[in-house]
Amino acid sequence: MKKKTYKNAIVCAVVLSALALGGLVGTATGNILITRLLTRGMRLGLLFYKPAFHFFVTGRLLDSPDEMRRLEGYYSLLDSGRVEVPYLIERYRLESSTYVKRTIVWIMGYAEDRDEAFDGLSSLYRDAVPEVKKEAMRSLNRINTENARKFIESQIGKTRGLADF
Repeated sequence: MKKKTYKNAIVCAVVLSALALGGLVGTATGNILITRLLTRGMRLGLLFYKPAFHFFVTGRLLDSPDEMRRLEGYYSLLDSGRVEVPYLIERYRLESSTYVKRTIVWIMGYAEDRDEAFDGLSSLYRDAVPEVKKEAMRSLNRINTENARKFIESQIGKTRGLADF
């Protein structure tokens, strides 16, 4: 009787472990596929995962020639939690509109990888127009106030501070 209970416990543990591992692998793979589908145009992901209509719409909006539709796409990226800094930097460089660039810089301030976002915003700051610089400073401050203060001092000197932003 004890052998049967012991075998049942082992089978139960193996099944639960397989389910947990499958769930973790599936979630990670799904997140990677959705992010790549949205930000890099990886259409192969459609073979493995049937994304919601929302993700198709976001991809189309980001590729639209209409500035307002692209803005809608950037906000949709933020809403979906798919803020990928390298992709946004690439898109920033392709955009000509100051308003769209300001929006991209603002969205970068909400990236999960805060260090990558801070570095990306810092790299865009030097060549930005004043409106975009102001938004970049707000985003840098939101990410890390202390590092933003140091960055401001290195860029514009100690005479002005975060109060100007």
